[in-house]
Amino acid sequence: MDLLGHVADCLPHVEARVVWESAVRRGHVSLTGLCRVRSPHLGARSLVREVTGLSDSLIETIAVDGLRHAGIPGRQQVRILGHRVDALVGDRLVLQFDGYAYHSGVAERRRDAEHDARLVLEAHTVLRFTYEHVVGRFDYVLRTVEGAMEQGLHLPLG
Repeated sequence: MDLLGHVADCLPHVEARVVWESAVRRGHVSLTGLCRVRSPHLGARSLVREVTGLSDSLIETIAVDGLRHAGIPGRQQVRILGHRVDALVGDRLVLQFDGYAYHSGVAERRRDAEHDARLVLEAHTVLRFTYEHVVGRFDYVLRTVEGAMEQGLHLPLG
């Protein structure tokens, strides 16, 4: 626990969140266990409130954190049509964050393309972003998501 406190004290917020999310996701600490992290800094207390253990990857954590700080609400790991999506904004805007390691195989790409097609047929909009987008060009991610929201692509039909 002290190590997570040091991480919160020493790293920038988003990097600390990546470490904390990973620790929870890998089962090294529970969400309730995070409350026992000792740190006098506000960063640790903020992380205790923010960490969900839902992120599948570091780029997902970085993207969700960036969107949240920009005021874009999203739910992580929502199950739609039998598969989880990285984030869902509103009712219909699906965001997928593709890291190289997971999405480098043909089978993974085919499965993703098939699920994307099914989502589109059910009136969802799917936006896919790469590691490079999230880490190096987050302004592009933000503009694209905001543009989709301005078009109402996150709102329920009807």
